[in-house]
Amino acid sequence: MGRSLTASLPAFATTLDACDTAVRQETGRSVRETLDAATDAFPDEVATVQPVLWATQVALAAAWRDMGVDPEMCVGHSMGEVAAAAVTGALCLPDAAAVICRRSTLMQRTAGQGAMMSVDLSPSRPRNSSPTRAASAWRHGTPPPPPCSPGTPPPCGASANGWNARASSTAWYG
Repeated sequence: MGRSLTASLPAFATTLDACDTAVRQETGRSVRETLDAATDAFPDEVATVQPVLWATQVALAAAWRDMGVDPEMCVGHSMGEVAAAAVTGALCLPDAAAVICRRSTLMQRTAGQGAMMSVDLSPSRPRNSSPTRAASAWRHGTPPPPPCSPGTPPPCGASANGWNARASSTAWYG
């Protein structure tokens, strides 16, 4: 997708090049070279993938603006927050590139060391009725909390086993 958009949309290409410069200054790696080299198998290292996805998000927003789409609001989740900050001008491109590159480098250090469990329950239940204290913490934001528990693989596995009898479904990722 990135290669075809670069070839067909000048605003996308120009912004992707600007992101490439910012990422290269931060990491020494090139977004454009990563996109051009990828054929069937795209790299799966977090420190490589996230800056490329971020640059693609920022370049897509530039292409949309060039086509007349000018949003009143821009939000993002996780690395999309950094793209949204760049797109809205809350962060300049070099600062946004620094945030996403440093974040992805930190994430690369811990990749594959954790696990996550999803439990299909009513929102009030996870806080009050954990069948095991093995899970490191319940993760929740504004009420109602999402029934999702991060942790290391053995505690999450034990916790998932405890929830299986009480939930309509559980899924363990780890």
